[in-house]
Amino acid sequence: MTLAADEIIMALDSLLSGQQCAAPVQGPLFKSIRVLDALSSMPKTLVDTLHRHFLQDGKLHPAFRAKTIAERHAQHAAAMLALDSAVCNLHDPPQCCDVAIVGAGLAGLAVACELTKEGIGGLAIFEKSASVGGVWRWQGNPLSRVNSSEPGYRLAITRRHSTNHNTNHSYSYEILDDCRTALEEHRLGERLFLNAGVRAVCPAIQPDSWTLQGTRLSAIEFRCVVKQTVVLCLNRRLGVPRYVAYPGEENFGGWIRRGLAGDVADVQWAGREVVVVGMGAFAVEQTRTALECGAARVELLVRRHGLVCPQIIDYLNFVRPFTARLEHLTSGSTTMVHFWRTAYKSSGASQPESWQDGWFRPDGHTVSVSDMWFVGHFLDVISTSVDTISSFTHDGLRTSRGTLLAAQVCIKSIGFEIQATNEQILGRSGMRANGMVQKNLWAVFEQHLDVESNNLPFASYVNATNFSAKVIAQSWKDSAFYDELQRLPLPIKQMNKLTAAE
Repeated sequence: MTLAADEIIMALDSLLSGQQCAAPVQGPLFKSIRVLDALSSMPKTLVDTLHRHFLQDGKLHPAFRAKTIAERHAQHAAAMLALDSAVCNLHDPPQCCDVAIVGAGLAGLAVACELTKEGIGGLAIFEKSASVGGVWRWQGNPLSRVNSSEPGYRLAITRRHSTNHNTNHSYSYEILDDCRTALEEHRLGERLFLNAGVRAVCPAIQPDSWTLQGTRLSAIEFRCVVKQTVVLCLNRRLGVPRYVAYPGEENFGGWIRRGLAGDVADVQWAGREVVVVGMGAFAVEQTRTALECGAARVELLVRRHGLVCPQIIDYLNFVRPFTARLEHLTSGSTTMVHFWRTAYKSSGASQPESWQDGWFRPDGHTVSVSDMWFVGHFLDVISTSVDTISSFTHDGLRTSRGTLLAAQVCIKSIGFEIQATNEQILGRSGMRANGMVQKNLWAVFEQHLDVESNNLPFASYVNATNFSAKVIAQSWKDSAFYDELQRLPLPIKQMNKLTAAE
């Protein structure tokens, strides 16, 4: 799916609010608007579409399922091999550079792409692991997909295929291919230093410059003097996966997994009853994966109901124009939320409790994007309960409310610990909301998604990082711009308490 012409995008809020618009309504967005109108009968529209394409008696056609799953595994394996082959820089880290980027996940690559595109040289990227791609390389699996619309999850690259865009809600292999393209197009491979973990950023002798201290291959000490700018691009929200053990797990006759990396590769989903613990983005993804792989039913045990969005709402929210204050027009937002509520009501899915409390999302919660969520509830193959596991039996589990659930697969998708790596490396916890820690020192990471972050101008963390990278590049080239940023009356906030709204 590609962005429509500017005049169609500008017409969208008028169309959503029922007003007349002089701009011609045609092209790819026209279909999206008509689908939005059809959401009043949601999810029947999507169910009909799924039946036409690959559903049979409420389940995926076995032939379609087997072909698709095999293709995804092959594509994911090929993408990982190609990516790892493109990052074979075994050189020692440099003793000095002009710009240092710490971290080679999507954020680090996004910043590196933007800086090199602007002609900023003397760049070095330090990555503690043996490859790039961050969460997508180490925690994703062949069926993982992006949790936001494709236009909002793009690096500054030219893709190899003619359409220059990935599948909407892109697959993991497409993201890994993008990482490889970024390395090749911007010649980042020769500036990338793997297995080089930075443990401290300290002031250097020269004013406004920095010294990186770290360890290569977990044993060899290194130092690098950075003459100008250091940018930390370290994931904050996805630290070490949380772990919990329930009584009786050793007696369970099925599969107990976390749903991360390749730990579900041996699970035989077809015809199985699945229990997923949690309702974050990873839990919703595991629900989709289970059904796509032929599971008979999925029950989610949740501590609260998170917010799930139909794909068309997410996409339209991305392409709609913003005002000068980076806000959407209220008229269109009201209409879209109305259809969103209709999707919940028509499908039978439970609305998040936060809506009853007057908040758009639960505090700290990522909005999941999934048509399968609403279709699955409508077909009665997905259900949720505010409950948790008390103990396992051989054939299933007992919940804390005493309910016995038959299950052959259990996915413990209970999230990740918050990382404090930025604070540890910097030796401080404070920074400004615009990403500035100190002169020539930046930290780019996903802030806490608070209840007030309802109408963000960015569709994803990658989208926001691309913007931050442009700010950093501009501040490098234009000292007056940088001075203006420093003069902004922004308070110093603790990094792990900095919110998206701020």
